[in-house]
Amino acid sequence: MDAQSVLIADPDPALWQELSPALCSWLPNKRLDCCTTHREALDRVVDPLYDVVISSASFAESENFFLLKSLRYLSVPLIISTMRSTVTSSRRALKEGAFGIIRSPVDARLAPQTVVLATWFCDILRQITAYRDSMRYYCARLEEFPPDTELEALIARCNVIFETTRDSCQRTIRNLESSMQHLIRSAIALESEARVHAYAQLCELDAANVMR
Repeated sequence: MDAQSVLIADPDPALWQELSPALCSWLPNKRLDCCTTHREALDRVVDPLYDVVISSASFAESENFFLLKSLRYLSVPLIISTMRSTVTSSRRALKEGAFGIIRSPVDARLAPQTVVLATWFCDILRQITAYRDSMRYYCARLEEFPPDTELEALIARCNVIFETTRDSCQRTIRNLESSMQHLIRSAIALESEARVHAYAQLCELDAANVMR
């Protein structure tokens, strides 16, 4: 399987038929797969090569947003395929934590942009998880090396620069914390950008419904 694959999860084959040709054309480096049930979708995204899931609004909110909530737990963004008749349910999905939307008929500019933003977002979430795991490791190591006040006093008297194992662990933890905070800010910015695009498109669909 190629890196950065997209999973289209929906029981309605029309979603696959509409999205797959368009996304394959605009994003040739991504592989697209499909499934038709919540369980299969979750089984698939356990594979870390999947970084984005797309579904209809109705499928996303079925069973009390089971798919959406599960994907958020797994740090995999969900994009909602939206049309005029599903604006309200799409808003509900965004409120529950969906990453963004792809409007139907598919917009040749915004659709691939949303998928790319979701890919970056997923990459950042995975990096944050890796940093947290590393921090837990180094915090555990700190417990193995309690402060040695006599050694610290001796080093101070000798006026030399010497880094103990504990010092090294503390410095590494500080660096990890700094990097993680930077990634968290980046993730928030990406999600905010996707939400702005999503709500702007929903407003356009609302306006189109009023004019009908």
